Amino acid sequence: MSRPHFLAGVWLAPASAAQGREFAFLINVSDERRPWPGSKAFDELMTNCGKVIESLQGRSAFRGTERLADSATAKTVRATGGRATVTDGPFAEARELIGGFILGQCPSREDAVALAALIPGAASGCVEVREVLGD
Repeated sequence: MSRPHFLAGVWLAPASAAQGREFAFLINVSDERRPWPGSKAFDELMTNCGKVIESLQGRSAFRGTERLADSATAKTVRATGGRATVTDGPFAEARELIGGFILGQCPSREDAVALAALIPGAASGCVEVREVLGD
């Protein structure tokens, strides 16, 4: 049985397959504020993200994470009337774009929101929390 974990001054409740709901934590940050690999800021970001992931792993609630390529490499596809239109760049004219995501289980939306506040991207951008819908 998992036990609660303490991370950055917050107790995170244990999640089990029977009680946990899966959430996607979409990490949004502007390209101007995004630390790049090889910089001290990037190393610190990865260390702090690692702490959040370790907390999820300790609660048997970690499902996966990935960092996404720069938004300049994005392609947006729209299908209208049976024809696809492809444009370069992200889907919206936004200052903050999804830079990565974490998938994890939390017993409630409130616990997921508490965890999102600990993800380093929340300090330099925002973290969008969405429940993953099962079949």
